[in-house]
Parts: sequence; structure tokens; C-alpha cells
Amino acid sequence: MELESERDGNVEQTKSTVLLDINNVVDDPEIASAIYYSLYYNMSSAIAKSISNQQRLREGYDSVSLGYGAVDFLEFQRQFVKIYNYGFHPQNNGIFIDIGCGVGNCVFSAALLHNFHICIGIEILSDLHSICNSIKENLWSREVRSLNKLKLEIDIQFKLGDALAIDWSYGNVIFVNATCFSNDMMEKIASCAENLATGSIVISVTKFIPSTLFDIVESSEMNLSWGKASLYIQVRNSMANKISHKEFIQKLLDNEIE
Repeated sequence: MELESERDGNVEQTKSTVLLDINNVVDDPEIASAIYYSLYYNMSSAIAKSISNQQRLREGYDSVSLGYGAVDFLEFQRQFVKIYNYGFHPQNNGIFIDIGCGVGNCVFSAALLHNFHICIGIEILSDLHSICNSIKENLWSREVRSLNKLKLEIDIQFKLGDALAIDWSYGNVIFVNATCFSNDMMEKIASCAENLATGSIVISVTKFIPSTLFDIVESSEMNLSWGKASLYIQVRNSMANKISHKEFIQKLLDNEIE
């Protein structure tokens, strides 16, 4: 019941007028940045990618959807504050969920940038999941003491498993690095995302959620560990019915032509 109240009570449907200035929403951006980089001082994106590749090879995971790509804190920060323009207020708590969280970069980034009630990372590779928990228990628990009391109260969780089989419909802000995801995978993620409450925000990299139940409110470019990619911000609308993926793409093409 607590998750339901969090979900329904923290996402406003009217557009916010918050300026996109990180100093407006983070107590001390420099301290937040310093803490993030201390968490990953010994875990570069290259090392994390190597660990990911080793487990995939060892256990026979040949799906391209398990490819690894990290998002730097400063770049995530630059993109993250945009959600305040689309109904998510800086003073709200809410629940952040990262689909395919790797070693937890965006989960800890979100916790540093906003006073969420809960920050969750879902990861299917056990080696990466173990690293997330190690960073949380050995580094985050120590570093967070230098931040405000609200940061101490953030419940950070890492779930091991397939995001398609885990319920994340209670999230307010969802992050999906979809660079390696196939169209089929994106349709399955869309089916899960359609259970989100009206007004929930999805930030996705490279590919957007292919569903008419989501409005693309912004598209831009994002820097990743391997280069640049498209970034989309979508908001769950109040529609109850959807159209097929094929019809959805055709509708986008028709709108571009018009």
C-alpha cells in the first residue's frame, strides 16, 4: 500500500516551471559529484564492461540486450533535471527504477540528485548485481553520512532478475538504457511500462517506449561511455487503449510528414 501511495501522490500532471539549474534542486552539486566519483573510483566503465562480458561468456548469455554501456554522473545530472519540467517536482519523493542497472551508476546518481523515497536497480547478471550491493554496503553507507538527513533515509535496493518478470509498475521515474535492446525487447518493456501510473516519467537512451500510452515530451542527445546516443523523455498519458507497434510507427511517420 505504501508503494501505491508513493506512486499516485508524487507525480503531478501539470508542467512544472522549475528552471533547469542543478543548483536549484541539489543542496551541494560539488559534494554530490565528489561522492559519486568516490563510489566508482575502482570501478571504471571499462572494468564493469569486462566483468559483464566475462559472465556472459561463462554462462552462455549471447543476447545483445545484455551489452554494457555506462552513463557518467555529470551527463546523467544534465539530463535528469529535465524531469522537473514535466510534472515531477523537486520537493516530491517518489520512486526511481533503473531497468538493467549494471553496476548501479544511475541508481546512486538518482539518489544523489533527488530525495527519492526508494531507488531501485534491476539487473539480470549476478556479478554486476553483487558489485551494486558491495558499493552500497561498503561505500555508499559511509559516504552518505556527509549529506543531509533525507539522503540517509533513501531506501536503495538492487533486485537480481529479469526486468520483464519483475513488477516495477509502482515507479515514478524509470530509466532505461535501451541501446542494445531489440525492437522485440522494447515492445515487451513497453507492455510492462503501460502499467505505470498516469504522469510517470520514462527516460530512455537510443530507443523510446513504443506505445501510444506514452507521449514523447523531449528528445535530445546524451553522452555515454562509448559515444553519443539519442535520449527520450516520455510521460505516461491517461489513455486506456493503445494501438499496435506498426500503427504507432506509422503514426509517427505521418506526423513527421505533416
